Formats: sequence, structure tokens, C-alpha cells
Amino acid sequence: MPPVNEGGVPSHERQPLLEPRSNPTDRQVSSPTRIAPDYNGILPGGDTSKNLSWTSAYILVMSRVIGSGIFATPGSIVKSAGSVGLTLLVWLAGTILAACGLAVSLELGCLLPKSGGDKVYLEHAYPRPKYLASTLIAVHAVVLGFTASNCIVFAKYFTFAFSIEANDFQQKLLAVSLLTVITILHGFFLRPGIWIQNVLGWLKLFIVGIVSVTGAGIVVLRLFESNVEATPVSEPRGIVSWDTLWEGSNWSWSLLSTALFKVFYSYAGLTNVNNVMSEVKNPVRTLKTVCPTALLTSGALYFLANLSYLLVIPLDEIKNGGELVGALLFERVFGQHFGKTLFPLAIAICAGERDGGHICLYVEAYPGQILALGVTVGLLVLRYREPTRFRPFKAWLPAVWLRVVMCIVLLVTPWIPPPNWQGDVDFFYATYAIVGIGVLLFAVFYWYIWTVYLPRRGGYRLEEQEEILKDGTSVTRLLRVNASI
Repeated sequence: MPPVNEGGVPSHERQPLLEPRSNPTDRQVSSPTRIAPDYNGILPGGDTSKNLSWTSAYILVMSRVIGSGIFATPGSIVKSAGSVGLTLLVWLAGTILAACGLAVSLELGCLLPKSGGDKVYLEHAYPRPKYLASTLIAVHAVVLGFTASNCIVFAKYFTFAFSIEANDFQQKLLAVSLLTVITILHGFFLRPGIWIQNVLGWLKLFIVGIVSVTGAGIVVLRLFESNVEATPVSEPRGIVSWDTLWEGSNWSWSLLSTALFKVFYSYAGLTNVNNVMSEVKNPVRTLKTVCPTALLTSGALYFLANLSYLLVIPLDEIKNGGELVGALLFERVFGQHFGKTLFPLAIAICAGERDGGHICLYVEAYPGQILALGVTVGLLVLRYREPTRFRPFKAWLPAVWLRVVMCIVLLVTPWIPPPNWQGDVDFFYATYAIVGIGVLLFAVFYWYIWTVYLPRRGGYRLEEQEEILKDGTSVTRLLRVNASI
């Protein structure tokens, strides 16, 4: 008789199908009602040795939020909005909506304090069809991560800093080299990788801080300088007058929706702690304070940074500057040598630590809004399904519904034709929406093949097996189990 393991299933009929990457997590209780009101993410018997303190968690969030976004996207946002006033309004609206999304993630993160982020929340809110939520998140992350695209941003700033005339192939080769180095660093040298990430995180804050105070400093200097012509920046037209503030505004729903997508991209990462909750000391308490602090910090820096761009660089140059608007600012303020080389080089280095891209972010953002809608509706489902469960943080209900409404609006508006059927890209204005939906449909097809079709043809079913390693790490394995058992 073949040996029988736990559960009564012959061991030769239970074969590992998939071994997901092991994420260190706390031992989780089987019933949500056992979570006490003072629960802070550490259960009796769990491993209390965590790698991320409050400061490290804050830098982890800020390193993800502040990257190439504030240096690369403002030019395209100005191009979409058309005017100074509408640009600032788009940033304000995007910040408010980012705060609503953050509130949703805070409630879910405190309710389910373990690593995984949206994957955990979707699985808990929508347990059926099984594995569908996980597959959607996995395909979205793998296919639309666009780390390589952000490495191209690094290549552009690097070549700009050293005045290198590089073609597309050379820029992509440089981008691939950076991606290879980052992969090796974070794959084989965890602690040095965290240290470098923290250093670059503070460097980003320093650079954005300089950008933020530049415009205000220029205005103050103008008030005390008699020789205005000697100032190496343009007149801040468009901000000094209400009439010019809104001149050239593009009140197109399609264009404004793409502009909001770009603002969301700049705030992507506010929920980065949710992905590694099991590595955070005092996870619930840390999550409730780190993320709002990061939102306030980044929101203030972004507003001042945009003000600096609009005060220092002529509007037409911003619109035509593409992803190099940050480099244009430093070049105009600090000159051809210091400003054109040192700061763009620092921006290039910082860009290597941030996922994303420029045109590609449209494709990533659209299905991202579909998943965001699913997460937000999932929160409402959990409130209805588990009304008595203790919630260390509870999102303001109007903010939750506002996010639902805006997700729907942002999913509809890209299909509305812009003026003259011409958006801010050189192809069909709704292409990124079509591609984004196509990626999710591919995810559904892939899910059906490996969870329904292949098991049915092979005569087996998928079953999860939880394992707790010696260091307290929880590992979930998918096993093939004979369907006749």
C-alpha cells in the first residue's frame, strides 16, 4: 500500500504544481473573529523579528512614489490640460482621488495585515472563481510592470546629462544594462539592496525639494532685482493673471482622463507597504501613519514642483519637453554645466528605482483602474459580509463611493473622442484602453486553461497546502490531487 500523508491522500498522487515565491508572513489565525481589537499584526508564536522600521517603511513608500513621475510626466500633463490653471486643477483632483484610494487600502491593509496587497484583498473579497483574482493581479504585474520603460527614462536623462547623441538602440541597451544590475542586486543582495534603496529614497526627496523651492526662490529674487533681463528664466506668465491662467485649456473628457492617469502614476506606490506588511514592525500601526504622512509629503512636494516648472519654463517648452522637463528646469536655473549635468544625472539614477514609463503607463493604468474598482467594491462587499468584524481603520464612506464613481468615469472617458479625434499620442486615442482590456482578457483565458481545462483533461484538481518554515515564513504550494480521491 503506498504511503499516505496527512489528509489521507497517497503521497505519490500529490505532486507540487507551482511553488510561488515565498513571502515572509506572520502565522495567520483561521477565523477573522479571533483578531483582537489591539491586534497589531503579531500573533502569539509568530516571528517578531521584522526588517522594516517606521523610517524604512516611509522611505520604501516615498522611493516608490517619487521617481521618474514628477520629472517625466508634468510636461505631458500640461500638454493634455493645455493651460496652467487646468494643469494645477488636474493635479489637485488627482491628489484627492489618490487620498480616497489610499483610504480604501488602509482599511483593507489593517483588516488583512499580511503581504500581498491587492492580491490578498481581491482573493478575500472574491473567493470564487478560485485563483481568478490571483491570476489577474499576476498577469497585470508581469505583463504591464514596465520596469524596462522606466529604465529608458534613466537612459534619456543619462545621455542628456553628458550630451551624448544616442539612438534608440543605444538607449535601450543602456536601459537593459541598468535593469540587469537592479535584478542582480535585489535578487542576491537583499540587505545592500535595502540600504541602497534608502539612500536613493533620500536623494529623491532632496532633488524634489530643490525643484519645489526653485520657483518660489525665483519669484522672491525677482522682487528684489532691478535687472530682470539678467535672470536666466522666463517671465512667469500664465500665473500672474486670471485671464492667462486658463488660456488654452483643453476641456476634453478624453484628454483630462489621460492627464488624471498620469497623476495617478505619479502617486503610484502610496500603498507599497501593503505589499510587504509581514516584513514591517508593528504593521497596522505603521501602515496607519506612514501612508498618510507620505501622501501629505508627496502632495506638497508635487504642487511646489509643478509651480516651479510653470514659473521657470515657458509653457510651450514644457509641452514640447516630453520626459525631460526636470532637466530643462535645472538647465535654465543652474546653467549649462552644473544644471545640465549633475541634477539630470541624479534624476537618472533615481529613475532606476521606480517602476513605470511614459506612453506605456496609459496601458498599465487602464486595467489598473479596473482592478482598483474591484478592490473598492470588494471593500463594500466585505463590510456587508462581515459587518461585526473589527476594523483598526475604517475609510470614510463618501470617499469610498467617490473612488467607485471616479474609477467608472476614468474607464468610460478614454472612449470619448477628443477634439478632431486626435489625442496626445500619434495613434488611435483609445488604443491603450483596448490593449489594457486585452491583457485582462488574456489573464482570464490563461486562468481557464490552467485551473479548469488542464485539470479536467488531466483528471486532477488543484489544492492548496500551507507550510510554515522554521523562521515563521508561511509558504503556499499548489498541488495536483487525483480527482477520484
